[in-house]
Amino acid sequence: MVIVSSGAMQTLDDDELEMVLAHEAGHILSEHVMYQTTLAILLQVGTLSLPFLAGLPLRGITYALLEWYRAAELSSDRCATIVTRDPLLTSRTLMALSAGLPSSRLNLDAFLRQAQEYREGGDGFDRIRKLMTELGRTHGPPVKRAHEVYTWVQSGDYDRIIGGEYLRRGEEPPAREEAAAATEHYVERFRGLMADAADTAQSTGEKLADWLRRDAG
Repeated sequence: MVIVSSGAMQTLDDDELEMVLAHEAGHILSEHVMYQTTLAILLQVGTLSLPFLAGLPLRGITYALLEWYRAAELSSDRCATIVTRDPLLTSRTLMALSAGLPSSRLNLDAFLRQAQEYREGGDGFDRIRKLMTELGRTHGPPVKRAHEVYTWVQSGDYDRIIGGEYLRRGEEPPAREEAAAATEHYVERFRGLMADAADTAQSTGEKLADWLRRDAG
């Protein structure tokens, strides 16, 4: 069952509503619902508000599920793009939903520029701050999701799927291989975070040293 709010009905046009329904159908076909329900239960239990040591195991599971949830949203954005055959429609819908205004009153080009700036701009400190902001959320920022859709399209995967080149049901790799790939992904992400933290610390130290030298002089 998919529930569409009255606000969405008033804000979105027919094409954008099709994108939303295709997105939700992607969740169902990808069997995301069970894990989404698990996360909802953990959040309602209040694991994030437990004493630190007592809640540490469940806290780790919750953050992992939140990360998975955000990735699942990206998968369903891709699904909607495949259904509508229109990456711009996906971005337009995300823009309208984030603003709460009809897309006809918004500037899609400016939204896409913001998407690129959010995903690619900033120094190490900015990237760490973005990550910390996203950690507790089920959905990534709409501008980031729009950028991820275009990165995916530009990679050629969208055209390959539209052309019929994709895994069918029953052809999925063994779970062990998928787990290994996921582990590698998060190891690389953690390394990137640590590199950003090191760069930020070095930059902050250099600025502090400059201030001290200037004040001493």
